[in-house]
Amino acid sequence: MVSLTKLLPHKREKKGITASEPPHDAPGEAGGTVLASVTTDDNGRTVGLEDPNDPALVDDPAIFASDVPVVAVPPPEGEVSKDLVDSKGKPYIDPRVYGGTSIDQTGPGLGEPLNVIVSALSSPDLLTRKGLQQYLRSLDLDMECFGLHSGNPQKAWLDPRGWVDENFLYREVYTPLDHLFGTCIESLRGGNHIRVWQQMGTGAWFFAASKEEDVSKHHMIIPDGYNIGRDWVVQQGQRNKNGVTSFMFKTYQTQVEYLTDLMPAGTAGINHNIATDGRTALLTIKVLSSQDKAALKAASAAAATTTTTTTTTKNQKRTSLLARVAPSSKKAARPVSQDVKVAPAVPVPAQAGPVAAAA
Repeated sequence: MVSLTKLLPHKREKKGITASEPPHDAPGEAGGTVLASVTTDDNGRTVGLEDPNDPALVDDPAIFASDVPVVAVPPPEGEVSKDLVDSKGKPYIDPRVYGGTSIDQTGPGLGEPLNVIVSALSSPDLLTRKGLQQYLRSLDLDMECFGLHSGNPQKAWLDPRGWVDENFLYREVYTPLDHLFGTCIESLRGGNHIRVWQQMGTGAWFFAASKEEDVSKHHMIIPDGYNIGRDWVVQQGQRNKNGVTSFMFKTYQTQVEYLTDLMPAGTAGINHNIATDGRTALLTIKVLSSQDKAALKAASAAAATTTTTTTTTKNQKRTSLLARVAPSSKKAARPVSQDVKVAPAVPVPAQAGPVAAAA
């Protein structure tokens, strides 16, 4: 029998993990590594199997390089900056500043819209690959089936580096086991997926989000699939109260706003000739501390109390108003007019006795 670990191209080996506490590193047994027991969070989801030392998961040091020339003011319209512009305090830099575009490259002259951005003003942990991937798992997205990828990577131009291959691709999760073995079900039946790039200088993440057909239709994008894919990512982040999601003992809060000036609406330059509405979702994500969670809980309780009090007051006012305008239930007896003649009572005839039988 072939070992399962030999079949998995990406596996996570953690030492001494127990299912009752968050994963952490601990010394393994002498002479080898102990495979992790499956760790489950409070939503029944499991840790992914990718190797934490996989080069694909290592952050690119060029993203926040300090020795790269920086210009203080973006270049005038029509000119292209070959240097990083000053991005301090900015959620992202428009790729056009660097001669780029908010449409990636799938082939000559065609691409898919970069329709979701994770703001550089998010919590610092979100600007690392591992931190972002942990957040994406809270949205029920994860690595491909057994970590395998087929097809050529798409490219995006976001900064002075020019066209750069996607950093990774994540697909929609259908069962908790997808977090363990990869999104094999989505690879077969289709669904939502994102391609991800990170912008040099800001650290902002750009997603090409879309929804695709099943494998029998070669994963073609469904009609309106780019808008649908973007909206699905947003909805996943907002499906709980206050935009709160969690995965493996880490909790996030996502705020959303929409940008309309990064790409045109329509089909120009869009792969498969599928129109987009030209909107980009900007996500600002905060990793919540225990104090943050307590504050949210208190605010929710206060809001619920206020709502209950307001409803009670409205009901009381409504009852009082009805009591003032409603007619009395006790109607006064209507007097009989003197001009009205009352008919005398008609006597009831006596009942006839039985008829005598004929002699």
